[in-house]
Amino acid sequence: MHDSEKIKRAVQQYYSQDAGQFYDKTRFAGLGGQVRHLRELNTIRQLTGDVAGQKILEVGCGTGRFSESLLQSKAQVTVLDFSPAMLDYTKRRLSHHPDFSLLRADAEYLPFKDNQFDGVLSVKLVSHFANPQKVLNEFQRVVNPGGWVIVDANNLFRLDFPLVFLKKYFNFSLHYFAQKNMYSSYLTPWQIEKLYQIHGLSRQALVGVGLLPKLPALIKRLGVDDFVGLDINLCKNKILRYVTPMCVMLYKKGE
Repeated sequence: MHDSEKIKRAVQQYYSQDAGQFYDKTRFAGLGGQVRHLRELNTIRQLTGDVAGQKILEVGCGTGRFSESLLQSKAQVTVLDFSPAMLDYTKRRLSHHPDFSLLRADAEYLPFKDNQFDGVLSVKLVSHFANPQKVLNEFQRVVNPGGWVIVDANNLFRLDFPLVFLKKYFNFSLHYFAQKNMYSSYLTPWQIEKLYQIHGLSRQALVGVGLLPKLPALIKRLGVDDFVGLDINLCKNKILRYVTPMCVMLYKKGE
C-alpha cells in the first residue's frame, strides 16, 4: 500500500526541482519536443471544442501551456497546482492574460463549492495518485451539470514498454524518477476501464496520444503540422489508442 502523503510530498519536491525552465526545455525542445507539445495540445483542443466564455479549472497546471491555450480561446481559467515553483512560473507566463486566477491546493481536496466550473482539465496529474478515484470524484463534484472533465492515464502496453519497465522497476531514468518515492502509474486497458469509472460522469471519448515515433527525417518530410495531424487521427483507432504513451478521456456530467 502506498503512503499517499509521502507520494504527494515526493511529487511536489520533484516538480519544484523540475520547474519551469527545466520542465519545458527537457520535454519540448527541438523538433521532437515541438511535435510532442502540439499533439498533446491539439488533442485537448479537439476534445474541448469551443471554450469561449467558459469557466474552466485546470488542476495540475505544470508550466501553464494548456491554460495559456484556453485563455487564448477566450475562456476564464482558474489555475491550480500543488507546487509553488510551478505556480510562480505559470503566473509569469500568463501575466498578459486578464481572465485567470492562480491557487495552490491539493487535488484531493479542491477548495470549491459543488458545481462551480463548466469544465475541468487535468493532464499528467492523476497518474501520480495511488488512489485516483478520490481525485476524479472531486473533479465530478466541482463541475457543473452538463459540463465536461478531461483526464489522462499512462498506458502500460505502449510501444516503448521495455524502457518504461526499466524506468518503473529499476530507476533506470533519473530524469523521470529522480525522487526515490516518486510514484506514477502505468495501466492496462482493463485497469483504465475500471479505475476511470467516475460516478455521475459518462465517458464521451477516449483517444491515444503519441503513436508515431518522433523520427526527424519523417517529421521534416511531412512537416510538423501534417505529422501531428496524422498521428492524432491514428490515435483515435480503438486498438492503437492503447499502445500510445497516454490515453486522454473526455467525460460529461449529467444535466
